[in-house]
Amino acid sequence: RAGRMIFLIEIFIFLIGTLCFGGGIIYSATPYHGALSWKMDEWTRKKEVTLKHNNFFEDGAEGMLADLDDALDLPEELYIVNKYQMTFEEDGRIQTIYTFLYGKDKNGETRSYLVDYDADKGEDMTVWMNGEANGDYSEDMRLAPMLEILQEADCEQQVKEWSQSRKTAEYEILYSGRSSFKTEEGLRYLSGDADGDGVVTGTDSFEQLRMGGEIAGFEVSLHILESEEVTPIRYIMEPEYI
Repeated sequence: RAGRMIFLIEIFIFLIGTLCFGGGIIYSATPYHGALSWKMDEWTRKKEVTLKHNNFFEDGAEGMLADLDDALDLPEELYIVNKYQMTFEEDGRIQTIYTFLYGKDKNGETRSYLVDYDADKGEDMTVWMNGEANGDYSEDMRLAPMLEILQEADCEQQVKEWSQSRKTAEYEILYSGRSSFKTEEGLRYLSGDADGDGVVTGTDSFEQLRMGGEIAGFEVSLHILESEEVTPIRYIMEPEYI
């Protein structure tokens, strides 16, 4: 009897341990309930994509998008949350990229992509997919106007001019969609179809800004990092007074 009792106790302890251990795994795997859940979330949402087109002057911003598209099959029309930010060296080599993109896939479902790249950490872009973008699909926040502007802008020539007076410097491209300005300082008009309607519109005159007016258009700024003495160049397309 004593042996039978010991055997039953051992079975009971085994069952209790199994239930506790199994319950711990289930709890840990439940979203945001432990290290396992976070690791599973990382496996499903985090991607590492090699930035093969890593020279801004040679590949433009389209190169980065091509690399992402090859790996992730991006939506045809992309929008930004807040900004697209990229830094690069004098020869065009990209140093950092940070942007939050979103769009609708072929099934009409919203897909989002938080992109973070740092050349000092490796050649891969870290992409967190399908997070909460809170995007309203505003036409003012389309990514396509930035690509249109950069195709027309003289960024490489401008950097060469700036670099003549600097031994080392890092440069930045910043795009926040359609922006407004009350001063013409640094503004540089570019002709093009930024809104994609097939018609080139907008004024190429900033004269009203001198009289207290305000102008708005799709704008990409180019500036020298950590330099307040040099006015950024603000390339603007299809501007109109508001």
